[in-house]
Amino acid sequence: MFVSNKTSYENEARAISYKNAQEALKDNSFLQFSEEHQGASFDVADGNWLNFLDNEQFLFMPGIIVISADTSHLKTWLAQAISVGALMKNPGVVNKIIHLDFDTTMATYKDRKITPFNMEDLDKNGRKISCKIDSIAKNMEFLSNQGYYQYIDNRQLSLYCEKYNVDGITPYNVFCSLLNAPVEDISSNIFIFDVLSNFESDVNNADKAAKFMQILRRLTHKGCGATFIILHHNNKQKDENGKSVFQGANIWLTQSDQLYQQERISEHRDNIATIVLKKSKDKNKFLNGENGIVFYLDKSKPLDECLKLGNYIDDEDIKVKLNDNQKVYFENIMKIFDNNPNEIKITDIVNQLWVPEGVKP
Repeated sequence: MFVSNKTSYENEARAISYKNAQEALKDNSFLQFSEEHQGASFDVADGNWLNFLDNEQFLFMPGIIVISADTSHLKTWLAQAISVGALMKNPGVVNKIIHLDFDTTMATYKDRKITPFNMEDLDKNGRKISCKIDSIAKNMEFLSNQGYYQYIDNRQLSLYCEKYNVDGITPYNVFCSLLNAPVEDISSNIFIFDVLSNFESDVNNADKAAKFMQILRRLTHKGCGATFIILHHNNKQKDENGKSVFQGANIWLTQSDQLYQQERISEHRDNIATIVLKKSKDKNKFLNGENGIVFYLDKSKPLDECLKLGNYIDDEDIKVKLNDNQKVYFENIMKIFDNNPNEIKITDIVNQLWVPEGVKP
C-alpha cells in the first residue's frame, strides 16, 4: 500500500503553533518553507475513479462532490448506495465510509424496509457475526460491525457533550476538528456530509463558503486522499420553467470537483425510483463527458445492490429544437420512460401516448 511522507510534514507543521496565519507568515517565509518541502506535493498517491456500476466515472478520489436536490428526494439513500457500492467495488482503495448525518434520524432508516435476508461475516475483530437485515438501519449496522461504516449523528454529539461536560459543540466544530485527526482516520475514506446547511447555515455567504471549501480541500490531501460527498438542499423556489434552483454562493460550484443537480425524480411500481442528475461543470471527464446520469434505485434491496444505470437524455437540448406540440409529445415520452425503468416496447409507448394535435407518432 502506498505510504506518503506527508505524515511527517504534517507532524512537523503542528510542532509550532501561532494564534493566526498572519503571525505565522510574518515569522516564517512560506517560499522558503515550500522550497524545503517540495516532496509534500510530489510524493502523493494516484487519483482513482471510484466506479461502482459500469465505468460511470461519477466519483473520484481524492475529490469533493456536491449533490443538490429538493427535500425528501432520496439524496441520502442515493449517497449511501453510491458510497457502499464504491467501497465494495474498490477494495484496497476505499477503507470505509464516514457518514456525518445531522439531518436524518435513525427512526427513518429503520422505517426504510427492504426484502429480508441473512448475512454472516467477520467483524472488525475477526469474530463471526450474523444478522437478519430487513431495513436500511440494519444494513448500516451490519456494515458498521464490520468496520466499514461509521455513523455520526446528533445523539453522539449529545453524548460527547455529556461525557466531557461541554456545551455548544456544533456539526461545524466537528467538521473543523477533522483537520487535527490522524491521517489514517481521513485517508482513503469516503465522507458523506448530510446536509450542508447543518454544517454551514449561511450557504449564500461567499466568504464562509470559501473557508469551508478550503478546509475540505486540505482534508482531501491527507495521506492517500479522501472523497467528500456533500448533500445539499435546493432553493425552495423554482425557476420560470418549474426547474429546481441551486441554493447558495457560486463558490460551492467553482471550488468543488463536481456539482450534480437533481433534475427530477419519479417513484413508481415495484419500489423503484428514477433519479436524474445533471452535472454542473465539465471537469476531468466526469460521467465520461456526458451531461448527466440516470439511476434506478430499488428500495427493496440492500445498499450494495439497489442501484442500476439508466440512459441519460438531455431533454433541454432536445426541447430547443422542438415546437410547442412536439415538446408536449416529448415530455409524455419521458414520463413513460421514467415509469418503466426496466424495459418497454415501442408499441407500448405508442399506446400510452396522448398525441398532441398535428403530431404523428
